[in-house]
Amino acid sequence: MKIISFDCYGTIVDWEKGIISSLRPIFEKYEVDITDDEILEIYSIIESRLERNYIPYKEVLRKIVIKFSDYFDFDLERGEENVLLNNWANFELFEDVNETLKEIKKRGYKIAIISNVDNDLFELTKKKFEFEIDYLITSEMVRAYKPSKIIFEYALNAFNSKKDEILHTAQSYYHDIIPAKELGIKTAHIRRRGFGATPRVEIVNSDYEFENLREMLSIL
Repeated sequence: MKIISFDCYGTIVDWEKGIISSLRPIFEKYEVDITDDEILEIYSIIESRLERNYIPYKEVLRKIVIKFSDYFDFDLERGEENVLLNNWANFELFEDVNETLKEIKKRGYKIAIISNVDNDLFELTKKKFEFEIDYLITSEMVRAYKPSKIIFEYALNAFNSKKDEILHTAQSYYHDIIPAKELGIKTAHIRRRGFGATPRVEIVNSDYEFENLREMLSIL
């Protein structure tokens, strides 16, 4: 392997925690009785539908909040549809990320990010990185969202590498593990929070299974 590619939100960034902490005040304000797991499950359904056809991810984030308000029958005040967008810069990395990815770089591997995100939103996240990335592939660049294979095919062309030289690493079966495997790319599944804010699908066998990113170092 020469390139280790990573999903960003859910694998590198504690996306689920960010979603819950952003939306919880809205639900409390409008007296919506909802658990954290229910927030994530409904989020996954709404987001996957919105991403079937490309629109900027900032618009996806706004529409998700509006769909929640429609679903639970409350009227948002002006600007509240931006709550996820406004909190994006506060979404934190998982604690194992910087240490592990710095070590991966030291061992001579190139690091790529393949993410369903707008470029400027990713730049807010990148400020927290203590490591350098070699490739960035975003939905804004490709005009498509994972699990579309288009974004992975775009990445393969950008890497100019053979499939067996790449290991794609992610938390989501739906967005990452399944489409990457179907293209013949090796995969490492990171068990973060079950399905979290991703659609429930039949679990497939990835090439590697890890509880966290740190465990990846054992195969590199």
